[in-house]
Amino acid sequence: MCAAHPLPPGYGSNYSENPPDLPRRHCRDALHSLDYPALNRHPLVWRVVLLSLLSSGALSAITGVVLAIRRLRRTKRAGRVSP
Repeated sequence: MCAAHPLPPGYGSNYSENPPDLPRRHCRDALHSLDYPALNRHPLVWRVVLLSLLSSGALSAITGVVLAIRRLRRTKRAGRVSP
């Protein structure tokens, strides 16, 4: 940020502090950063939840790669181009 052109306060904030908007803001923030009060009080539980979610995503990605490799090998052996 340039000192000659400072941004106004609140510039770039996604949500206002209006009460009707607060639940939406808290839900979005909680889902994107795992910012739940119960998990914040117990860092070990937060880590277990985070690692299990990360492991599930990695397993899903690996499964997709394995299926793609199998499909490519099958179409290569058949001597045809994928449909």
